[in-house]
Amino acid sequence: MVVSLFEAAILALILVGVVIPVWVYLFMIHSARNLAVEKQPGTRYRAYMNVLDRLVQEVNKDASNGPAVVASMRELRNFPEYRDISVLLLNATNITGKSQYDRMLQVEVQETEAFLLELAGD
Repeated sequence: MVVSLFEAAILALILVGVVIPVWVYLFMIHSARNLAVEKQPGTRYRAYMNVLDRLVQEVNKDASNGPAVVASMRELRNFPEYRDISVLLLNATNITGKSQYDRMLQVEVQETEAFLLELAGD
């Protein structure tokens, strides 16, 4: 099947005039929506408080979930604006167990504290 020059021109006009602008428009809407969510006051604070709540709940359980505690500790790195509170929390953390997850948590506490203190020096 051979496409004539006229048909090719019509297809090009449809592509340039309709398809590409629609995709650009959808991308702009998606970007604006994400930006609006990030700009909402208290969004970062609530996310940080959720991490702290999860961490405290896991630590206070009789049989805490070791990987969840380690992951929550690491999540503190995503909130450098609250590094003072996070460093105080990490300093107050006392790990006395000898299990695999206790050793992982000791390393994670040290690395997260070093990461946050390094950010404070920048």
